[in-house]
Amino acid sequence: MLYIQVPVTNMHRFPESTGEVVSQAIYSEEVSLLEKNGEWSKIMTDDGYSGWVKNTSLLERDPLPPCQRLGSCFNHIYRVADTTPHPPLLTLPFNSRIEVEISSTRWLKAKLLDG
Repeated sequence: MLYIQVPVTNMHRFPESTGEVVSQAIYSEEVSLLEKNGEWSKIMTDDGYSGWVKNTSLLERDPLPPCQRLGSCFNHIYRVADTTPHPPLLTLPFNSRIEVEISSTRWLKAKLLDG
């Protein structure tokens, strides 16, 4: 299976960063590979949009286990529960999926796509 491994990636009409953006894909979204061209891959999302993304935006792995969809607009992911001395590791957008291992009233312990 092929997944988006960055918070948000632009999907371009052609395999170039300066070209037209036709859509975006978000973290943990499963995509289909249509074509490869050097450091670019043409993908298709479940909603039928296709476009070119950098290969570094993609992660091939086994299918995801059951996941929770994030309901806030911005979801900060920290390495540890004490956020005071640490910036977020990632900030994930609304509707991204994460594997929740432990849940409490304030924190979720989650496993990211790359383990």
